[in-house]
Amino acid sequence: MSLRPRNQQPAGTGGIARLGYSFLDPELTEFIANGTPGFSADSFITVENRLGQPLNVSPAFSDGSPDYSSYYTVPPITRSTVPIDPQRGVILSVNPDIFLNDRSGVGIATNRTFEKRTVPYRLHSNGAAPSEPLYPLDTCMVASDDFGLVFSGPTTRTAFVGSAWPGGATAQMATGPDGICIVYVAYAIEIAGSWGNTDLLQVAAYPDPAGSQHYTWCFGVPLVAGQMIGLALPGVVAVTVSIASATASVSATGMYWIGSPGL
Repeated sequence: MSLRPRNQQPAGTGGIARLGYSFLDPELTEFIANGTPGFSADSFITVENRLGQPLNVSPAFSDGSPDYSSYYTVPPITRSTVPIDPQRGVILSVNPDIFLNDRSGVGIATNRTFEKRTVPYRLHSNGAAPSEPLYPLDTCMVASDDFGLVFSGPTTRTAFVGSAWPGGATAQMATGPDGICIVYVAYAIEIAGSWGNTDLLQVAAYPDPAGSQHYTWCFGVPLVAGQMIGLALPGVVAVTVSIASATASVSATGMYWIGSPGL
């Protein structure tokens, strides 16, 4: 529970939560007291949501007891200011009622998890502002990975940011503070050989380094030299590229737009 004395500056009371529906040690809620004796309570909160999933902002009298299951929503990878009830505290929460299921094999559902990250916030009474993306592409750092994918089986290439990736052969593209992520990826195809009608280029993006759940995109024929494939990503930590073929080959350059706190 965050109970920090309110200062006497117009900026209000601030703090940092650490939240995420992560595979390891998930943390779903943070209670924030609104106001202290002798000072009036605030009517807005600005939240920098560094998570790849939305956050709920709900009025509450105490930790773990929101008045509403969902009040205002702060989108992923954005900075947002929303109104709050000056008569109550605030709960920041990862909505436990929303799950994205990944299915494979016989169709068993596995809840997708998200890396736990720091979430700065500040209570104030200075008015609201529209949401804005934390990492616009024109302000991101760009890392490049020149690689050749020559397949005679299920070979993959994984690019990741942050801490060590638990998978196989990998390429660390960037290191940085808690919350560093990939927000866009582009592959420039240089050579595409022996490409058949049933071959697919597969791209998988992972939101949690501790979990195997991922988003998957598939690209089929024609895959030709000079082609560019670009994907906007919701703040993931790793991207794997592979080919669903035993004979096709691809040489490409991967470019990764990196979002990081402090940019």
